[in-house]
Amino acid sequence: MEAPTITLTPEQRDILHVLSQETGRPISGLIDEALEGLKARVRPRSVYETANDDATGHSAKEIIQRIREALEIGQHGLARQLAVEGAKQYAGHDELKAFGRVLAPPTGGMTMPVAPEVRAARKANKMWIKTHWQAYRGNWVALQAGHLLHASPSFDDVAEHVGDLYGPNLFLTKIA
Repeated sequence: MEAPTITLTPEQRDILHVLSQETGRPISGLIDEALEGLKARVRPRSVYETANDDATGHSAKEIIQRIREALEIGQHGLARQLAVEGAKQYAGHDELKAFGRVLAPPTGGMTMPVAPEVRAARKANKMWIKTHWQAYRGNWVALQAGHLLHASPSFDDVAEHVGDLYGPNLFLTKIA
């Protein structure tokens, strides 16, 4: 197979010549490297990107297979579309319902309300870190509502002194 011919403008030839001189590499090597970089960035479109991208006219088994293949090649949007449409088309199919539920678009974040005392403890911990971080750099610190419980370079040491690592408003971190 014959190698393809590449036509360069005079400016491109000048740039390659300068790059070759500065790096000590041959121009052909620079061109080969650029082409390999382009090949890595461009991948052929898969059948699932170019074909009929909806679930109509396909069996539940075919839709599930297409969802899995779309996920494998990183086509999450296509997988979501197929899952949602497949779940509507085959409302009684448990596996498609599961795919439809898992891959469905987010419906809006639900945030849990935080009690005022928890907010105050978090704020106090944050202020303590802002004030004292340099003095405790490299150490694990255990804070509770802005009060230092223990500090040590060893996490195990801090854990031993604190006891209950899941205590109320307890904050453990390593200060870098």
